[in-house]
Amino acid sequence: MKNIKLMKNIRNSIWIIAGFLMVSSCTENDHFISEPEPPKPEIPDEPASPSDPDDLTEIPDEARFRIALYDHHSFNGEKYPDNPAFSSPAPFDFIGFRMVLPGGFSPFGFQPYLCYDSIVWSSPDLPDTFKVFENSNNYTSLTSQWGSYFFKEGSYTVCLKGYRKGEIVHSDSLTFKLKDRDFLCFKWSECPIDPKPGVSQGIYCYLDGKFKYKITYPIEIDGCKVFNIYISYQGENKDEMECSVMKTMLEDFLESHLGKPVEYENADLKGMFMKLPDDDKFGKLYENKTTRAIIVNEQPDEDSYRRERFYIHVESK
Repeated sequence: MKNIKLMKNIRNSIWIIAGFLMVSSCTENDHFISEPEPPKPEIPDEPASPSDPDDLTEIPDEARFRIALYDHHSFNGEKYPDNPAFSSPAPFDFIGFRMVLPGGFSPFGFQPYLCYDSIVWSSPDLPDTFKVFENSNNYTSLTSQWGSYFFKEGSYTVCLKGYRKGEIVHSDSLTFKLKDRDFLCFKWSECPIDPKPGVSQGIYCYLDGKFKYKITYPIEIDGCKVFNIYISYQGENKDEMECSVMKTMLEDFLESHLGKPVEYENADLKGMFMKLPDDDKFGKLYENKTTRAIIVNEQPDEDSYRRERFYIHVESK
C-alpha cells in the first residue's frame, strides 16, 4: 500500500512540474510574439507639382530662367580664331543663346519648366517671335539652346517671356551690340575661302523671318576676296518677290553698312572689280576703306528658266 501511495505522489509531482514548464514556456513565447513592431515612419504628402497651375501662387525659384548669349561663330558655323577682331559679334555672325536656370544650364529635362504653358523668345526691335518651350494638349517641347543671325549693325534687346494662362509670369532680357568688321562679319585678312566655288549659306533671323539672305562662300582672285549676297522672300508667295522690292531692300541694306552710294562711270567698273558678270546690268555702287559692293541686275534666261533678280556683288579692296 505504501508503495502504491508513493507512486501516486511521484506521478502527481511530475504533472505539476510539467504543467509549470508548459505555462512558463507559453509565457515566454507569448512575450516574444506580442512584442510591438517599431512604428513606421510617416510619409509626408508630395508637394504640388509645378505642372499643376491651380496649385501655384508664384513661380518656383528653381524655374526662374534667364537668357544668356553664350557664343558667336562665323557665318558658316566655324569657330573664329583667337583674335581680338572677333571678340564681339557682327552682322551675319551665327549667335548662340541659352535658357539658363538658377542651377545652371541643362540641355534636357522638361520638369523645371512645367509651371509655364509656354516660353517665347522675342525682341522689341524685331517683328517676329520664336517659341522655345511649349506645354499644352499633352504635347511638350523644349529648345534650351538655339542660334540665329542678325542682319544689321546696332544694339539689340532680346527677351524670354514665360506665360501661364495667357499672362506673363516671368521674364528676362539681354542687350548686345553688333558692329561690322571690314564688312559684315568679314575680316578680309582672316576670311575663309571656299575650296569649292558655288557653295552658299543661308542667313536667317528667327525674329525677322519675312526675308532671308544667302551668301556664296568667298573665293580669292589675285588676293581679292569675292562673294555675292542674295535675298529671298519667305512669305506664302516666296517665289514671286517683285524685283523692285528686292532692289530697294538690297540698296537699303548696303547703305546701312557702307554709307551713301558713290557715283561712277560704267567704263570704270572693270578697273574697280575683279570679277563682274559680263551680261548683266549694274546699279548703285557702295564702298568703304576695305570693301566695294555693287547692285547687279541679273537678266532672265529662258533657256535655263532663270528669272530676273537683283543681288549684291562684293569684293575686298
